Amino acid sequence: MLSNILTSIGRQIRENQTAWGTLMLFAAGLVILLSMMTFMPYPDSALR
Repeated sequence: MLSNILTSIGRQIRENQTAWGTLMLFAAGLVILLSMMTFMPYPDSALR
């Protein structure tokens, strides 16, 4: 699922302006980092 998002962003980088592509990559990276930081500290305790 993440690979599909990355490939679509890569296509947008090639088709659209480079600034727009870098902004999209930066936003995607921030979302992934935030989701990882929120899920990592308590993977098992949250389910229990």
